[in-house]
Amino acid sequence: MSSRRSALDAHVEYCPACERDTEHRVAISLLAARRANPGSREPHRVAVCRDCGAETSTRVSQL
Repeated sequence: MSSRRSALDAHVEYCPACERDTEHRVAISLLAARRANPGSREPHRVAVCRDCGAETSTRVSQL
């Protein structure tokens, strides 16, 4: 098995925890809404730093 990552699997962006640009794993997830509809879910862009594991989540409608 190859240890190289696919170019599609790596996304470089700023990590506030590392205080520099690092590779991140990015996915879209449905997360529970925190507002008026407690049973509903909203799509969020979730980025996880490959170096430190810090996770950021942004609601897709805010992008």
